[in-house]
Parts: sequence; C-alpha cells; structure tokens
Amino acid sequence: MLVSVDVKDDILIYSRSTEEHEQHLRLILELLKAEKLYTKFSKCEFWIREVHFLGHVVNEEGIHVDPAMIEAIKKMGSSEDTDRNSTISWFGRLLSAVHH
Repeated sequence: MLVSVDVKDDILIYSRSTEEHEQHLRLILELLKAEKLYTKFSKCEFWIREVHFLGHVVNEEGIHVDPAMIEAIKKMGSSEDTDRNSTISWFGRLLSAVHH
C-alpha cells in the first residue's frame, strides 16, 4: 500500500500496489493539468507508507481511526450538555487535544 499526499490541498491518493499507485498518480496529475489546477511539488509527499489524515490513519492495514483521537476522547469524557454550542466547543477542545 502506498499513499501520496498534497498537504496544501488535501489530496490523498491511496493504492494497494506500486503499479496501481503509478497509474493513480498519473491519472490524478493529468486530471489536475487538464483542469489547470497546480500545486507545488515541494508541498507534496510521494510513496509514503502511512499518513494521518482527518482523524484517521491510512496504512497497509487499511484505514482506521487515529489512536490519538480515541485517547483524546477517553480523556475528555462525555459531554452531558447536548446543545449545539456545547457540541461545537467540545469538538474544538478535542481537536486541540489531538494536535498538541
């Protein structure tokens, strides 16, 4: 399993083999070029084996929830107040806990 990531534009390409990954990369790069969309290659990572992306880990075992997210939720406990502002506040604290 191989992953390529454009960290600036959140493009994630997941492939099960080297050959498949080469095809996927070529297809995506051709599509971006056809649509006149560009990125800096210095902001990209290619041929990596594991990536943490939007609260998940993508690796050769598949896609699963990032263990750091699970631990952050366990440490925070549950929110008893279910109104919208509390939920947004709780989610903000969760993201802060995961990224620190």
